[in-house]
Amino acid sequence: MSWKLAAISLALVFRNLGVALRVSVGPVLLGIGAGWLVFSLFGVTPAMVAVAIDTNLVDPGVAFALLIALAALVIAAAWVAVGWHRFILLDEVPGLLPNLAPRRVAIYAWRSGVLSLLVVLLMFPVSAIGMQVLALTGLMRIDLMRDAFSFAVGAFMTFLWLRLALGLPAAALDRVHSVSKSWNDSARLSSEILGAGAVIAALDLVFSSILDLLPLGLVPGLVVRGVLAWVVAMAGGALLSLVYAHLVEGRRLT
Repeated sequence: MSWKLAAISLALVFRNLGVALRVSVGPVLLGIGAGWLVFSLFGVTPAMVAVAIDTNLVDPGVAFALLIALAALVIAAAWVAVGWHRFILLDEVPGLLPNLAPRRVAIYAWRSGVLSLLVVLLMFPVSAIGMQVLALTGLMRIDLMRDAFSFAVGAFMTFLWLRLALGLPAAALDRVHSVSKSWNDSARLSSEILGAGAVIAALDLVFSSILDLLPLGLVPGLVVRGVLAWVVAMAGGALLSLVYAHLVEGRRLT
């Protein structure tokens, strides 16, 4: 069942590549454009951001511009996710841009932000203890062990997200599904969700490792990694939609 869930999720992306691109490209470009406009209005340059990150000394103007630009990208990501969920669950085919319902997108962005914070808080002690164990035993110096740890953390984060996030496709359909109800409803598919999340995390790790070995230049490397991240994100959205459709709406996994 885990392999089936992962395979269907990836197949939904590649089988509907045109729709996936129409759902994604416009909002992402608009989000990037909004971020660039904010930086221009505040006189912030990439060099200023890099210096702030390196020195941990952030000018208030730079910090404010970064927050607004980040908010624009979060809204764009929520717009993409809502359009993708609605295509998978309702067969709602987008035009050049997915339908923009501001209230729906805002609710989705808020709920996904809260869920992201919750997952990070739940994962922090686990990952911190794991890193301490690897460091104390000297295993952190072994590439294979670092990769295995990264895979385990990624798979478990995906598992938690899928277990807790059934309210997101519900929000895309203008419905309400609480976090506690999501956790309870997904319990009967718990092992399958863990397995499917592990498959997607493993594929991401394998392809990222392959890219590390290829002699790609800076710009081509960033483009290829961006495409890989997009495929993984869209497959994750498809997987969440499938789990919601099966557990909440009672649809068969096909």
